[in-house]
Amino acid sequence: MKKQPSHMMKPILSLFLLFCIPLMGLSYQLRGKVTGPDGQAIPYVSIYEQHTTYGTLTNMKGTYTLELDEGMHTLVFRHLGYKDERVEVNIKGNQVLDVQLSLADIQLETVEIEAGKEDPAYPIMREVIKNKRNFVKQFDTYTCETYLKATLEKDTLIRKVKNPIPDSVLAKKKDREQLELIESVSQTYFRSPNTYKSVVKAYRDFADKVSGGGTSVTISDQGTFIGDGYEDVTNPYLFYTDVSDADINFYKNLIVAKDIGDRPFISPLHNTLWNITYRYKLEEKFYENGRVIYKIAVTPKNEIGPFFKGIMYVVDELWALKSVNLEIVPNTLSFYKEFHLVHDYEKTKDSRWILTREEYYYRIEERKNQYYGNSLAMHKEYELDIDIPNRFFKNELRSMEQEALERDSAYWSSTRPVTLKERELNYIKVRDSIIAYHNSDEYLEKQDSLFNHLDWKSFLFNGVKFRDRLRGMTYFFDPLIAQVRPFGVGGYRHAISGNVRKNFDKGYDLRVRGTLNYGFRNQDLKGAIRVGYTYLPKKFARAYVRYGDEYVLVTFFENLSTILSRSNFINKKYYGFGHFMELVNGIYLDVGFEHATRTAIDSLELAEWSQDLFGADNVPRDFAAYMEFLMDIKLRFTPNQKYKSLPYRKVVVGSTWPTFQLQYKKSIPGVFGSELDFDFVELTARQDLQLRIFGEAHWRAYAGRFLRTEEFRFTDLKFIRGSDPFLFTAPLDFFQLLDRTFSTQNAYFQGLYLHEFNGSLINKIPLLRRTPLQINAGGGVLAIQDGSFLHSELFAGLQIPFRILKQRFKIGIYYVTAYGNYDGALNGQVKVGISTYNPSTNRWSY
Repeated sequence: MKKQPSHMMKPILSLFLLFCIPLMGLSYQLRGKVTGPDGQAIPYVSIYEQHTTYGTLTNMKGTYTLELDEGMHTLVFRHLGYKDERVEVNIKGNQVLDVQLSLADIQLETVEIEAGKEDPAYPIMREVIKNKRNFVKQFDTYTCETYLKATLEKDTLIRKVKNPIPDSVLAKKKDREQLELIESVSQTYFRSPNTYKSVVKAYRDFADKVSGGGTSVTISDQGTFIGDGYEDVTNPYLFYTDVSDADINFYKNLIVAKDIGDRPFISPLHNTLWNITYRYKLEEKFYENGRVIYKIAVTPKNEIGPFFKGIMYVVDELWALKSVNLEIVPNTLSFYKEFHLVHDYEKTKDSRWILTREEYYYRIEERKNQYYGNSLAMHKEYELDIDIPNRFFKNELRSMEQEALERDSAYWSSTRPVTLKERELNYIKVRDSIIAYHNSDEYLEKQDSLFNHLDWKSFLFNGVKFRDRLRGMTYFFDPLIAQVRPFGVGGYRHAISGNVRKNFDKGYDLRVRGTLNYGFRNQDLKGAIRVGYTYLPKKFARAYVRYGDEYVLVTFFENLSTILSRSNFINKKYYGFGHFMELVNGIYLDVGFEHATRTAIDSLELAEWSQDLFGADNVPRDFAAYMEFLMDIKLRFTPNQKYKSLPYRKVVVGSTWPTFQLQYKKSIPGVFGSELDFDFVELTARQDLQLRIFGEAHWRAYAGRFLRTEEFRFTDLKFIRGSDPFLFTAPLDFFQLLDRTFSTQNAYFQGLYLHEFNGSLINKIPLLRRTPLQINAGGGVLAIQDGSFLHSELFAGLQIPFRILKQRFKIGIYYVTAYGNYDGALNGQVKVGISTYNPSTNRWSY
């Protein structure tokens, strides 16, 4: 019987593998820096092996890394405006090679082109375009192993001042670079035309996280609301951390990459637009593996637009792409200042071409910070036209094996197909040791002690916090600044709020949120408490109970001028319970029950400022108190909902199909003294469509009515929000020129549409196409059975995108025109609005 290694031997074997496996590889890492005559770094220098298509680029700091086999290599360093530099290097191990380029002698001379003559690149490109249908769909399915590494370096800029800081001091101050890194090993599966799924075998994430902005299937402790169904935590500065994030295929006419730009990018191989959008020049030809390779320079005829420029390598007679080295015209980038990419392709034994390497370089500016990003994907061990059951893909874009987060250094060293930079290896080593220490009881106790430290800032601004991570407990009480409520009902109110959270294993949690607030003018105490328990995180399953006695809004659908007026407040004493869950993928059920006693607030003494601010709208509604027991059911269905699976968590990505929701509300008489008796139903539908070069289309539709109205009150009416003066608000939710808020108990219909042209129209306007301006347009129609009311409107606007730190915005000016049968007049108004971007869903609020 074979003797098993002892427990003492296992660590020794791991260390042996850690150090020996890299030495067993065939490649070594050549790294260095490329500078000009003045010693300044040159970014995006093309570095490649002579007479091959294999190469890389320098980053914004002029540094590069290149994997090379042992032996002699001739490298070419090339950049516009500099002389080509050819360097022979003998690779015997990991080496450093710094290169200084000399300025080129540029002479301008008139070039005469004879009639009928064209650059030899044009017939080559015509052949590539004519044959590209052979490469768009070379296989129906495939699988391969993918290694992916995304890094982000932060560099703090030091601005020059009148009294310059000595270089030695400045260098120390500038040495504040921060590194973020994500790497993974996964099995990628593909089905034509563009369905991807990755099964993650190993994953490590050392990147900062930013909340996605759109809350996922939002499970409110208050219940009866199903959110947008999107949730993720991500860093919007990191590009391409999963194979489903982007599908950049130059054989396709248009390349849609929302993370890079709002508009689809026009491929240099576009069937019909190639000759009117691009120029081509044959720079050289050489032999590689017995084949002639054409090196063709690609430049757009218009420097303003969604175009590429750079180099494409084409294989003679086969008319296939061997490699591309391109950058995107900067003015079309939505987030980045610069964006470059390198793709390498290889021919299989049966003469099909596969993508083996993708690399992306980009730069981001944020105030005094520069971010330099690099994403590398290596694909190997392809299996083509394999039998993959349709049910395997379904709607899951990514799954993660349980041990993916537990891989050790020996695994990464044996699996990683590239050699990491010394700085990256040191970074990972330090982060691994930090994480190990951070998981120790000693560290958790120390951090809890620091976290629980109280000072005057905690009481005033940050809140009073207490955490015990060993037991999974967190307590929080609002700071003084959040307790002060000067504009409360009846005048100044003081509130004390807090929450308690208990985390269990596998994503389970218990949350308690409570608040008490006291009004000094009327000497009244109000409050509420909510308790929710998540017990199946991957199904979003959550049960909740709540109780409260509060002043609440009659409707959230009042416009800004009246929503806080006292006519929109009543007193509500309630208790309720409910349950939310995803039944199967894309189908959600939310069931809630509530018993409430509603009373008027006309007996309250109101503050004088509210009388002056709201005028006649400040008179509270006068009505007799009543009780109600309400059942509220929402059933939501999104066909083909895409998602990613993580350990104990599910991230919903979205769908190209509409989302439908059926809501049914029933007030049940006689239950705990309930006096109301009605049935209400509403059907909603919504969809977001990608129209490629024509932008995006979004529509929403709402239709509903009361089925029975034996007994009901104004608080249960259907409200339709009136418009705000001069402010353009969420055109997929509200109308822009509706003169007042409507309420009805009869049938109604709302239809709203928004079209974002994303620059496709601006490109055709000479004076504006050099600007980042974008055009959007849309409209809506509202029909209410009461009085056969009909309102319709159209709008068009100009928007300009901008960014504050990691958040993107668009501010716009819009002209809205409306017609309604209530006054028979055509009205118009100029409005201003602002839209925000959600990096998790790749969507604008409008």
